[in-house]
Amino acid sequence: MCLIIDDLILLLIAVEQDNTNLQDAFVHSQYQKWFLRQLSKTERRRRQHRIPRSALLSPLKSPWKRVLQSRNDQALITLTKLDFATLDIVVHPFQYFFNNYTPFTNDGTIVPLKMKNVGRPRLISAVDGLGLVLAWTRTRGSTMVLELIFGMSQTAVSEYLYFCMIILILVLQRMDGAKIKQPSIEQIAEYQDAVRQHHPMYGALWMASSYYWSALGTKTNRINITMVGCATIM
Repeated sequence: MCLIIDDLILLLIAVEQDNTNLQDAFVHSQYQKWFLRQLSKTERRRRQHRIPRSALLSPLKSPWKRVLQSRNDQALITLTKLDFATLDIVVHPFQYFFNNYTPFTNDGTIVPLKMKNVGRPRLISAVDGLGLVLAWTRTRGSTMVLELIFGMSQTAVSEYLYFCMIILILVLQRMDGAKIKQPSIEQIAEYQDAVRQHHPMYGALWMASSYYWSALGTKTNRINITMVGCATIM
């Protein structure tokens, strides 16, 4: 029996060494960057994964503007998950911060806009910035589609996305309808009755833990985010 175990251990060591040798011999070009090093500057620029300004529509004539002008709820919900009634509610407080602050500073910080009539006027309005953030939440993080929809270059998309995301967070923090609040006593009683009908053994239960968010520090000072929270049973 001991002899068999020793043979298995030796076999596992041999297989591990073979796998290590294969990993050392095979280096993917994505990490080695060998292919890109062989290209000229022109060919590298053609592979930057961005759409040039000359290939984009004007922000004033973009597909996003067509959606706004149509006032079609189905189109807006598909793109942003909001209808026009909700968009109009959010854009009003959003507009104040958008028109009175700017992200275009030397160090990238957002500061109050002191002189509003100096320099080139913005082609992007408050509703455009709000739509940009909402449309971004419907993607997997790529800005290429946003460039085509809003008629903005990659640099402009990145700048306004950062700027408008912070504004949207500030706006939602001040809106009562966007805050997480405990249900009223009447709603809790309704939830308890619904739970009793399906699960009599749980008694006065009206909510169950399904996931939540908690931040756990690690030795490398990185933050591991764990989903934890509460979902109401209805």
